[in-house]
Amino acid sequence: MLLAVILGVVVLTNIPYVYGWLHQGSDHVFLWTNAAAPADSNVYFSMIQQAAQGTVFAENLYTSEAQTGSLFHPLWLALGWVAGLSHVAIPVVFHVMRTVLSVVLLV
Repeated sequence: MLLAVILGVVVLTNIPYVYGWLHQGSDHVFLWTNAAAPADSNVYFSMIQQAAQGTVFAENLYTSEAQTGSLFHPLWLALGWVAGLSHVAIPVVFHVMRTVLSVVLLV
C-alpha cells in the first residue's frame, strides 16, 4: 500500500513536466519551471549553474539588490557539481533529484 502511494505521488507530480517536455514544438520551448512560482525556479537553476561553473558561494542573479557572492547552499552546490561533471542539463538534474528526494521524504 505504501509503495503504491509513493509511486502514485511521484507519477502525479511528474505529469506536468513530462507533458510540457513532450508537447514542446519548434515554436515553443518548455522552461521546466514550477507554475506556482516560476521565478523561484530561475533562481535555483542559476545557482546550480554557478556551482557547475565552479562557484561555491553563489549570487542571486534575479534581484536588484547588491550581491557579494556569499550565499552558500549545499543542495544547489551538490546539484551543480553533478550537472558539471555529468554534462546533463540542469533542469534534468534538478527534477531527477526532486523525484529521488520525494521518494525519500515519502518513505
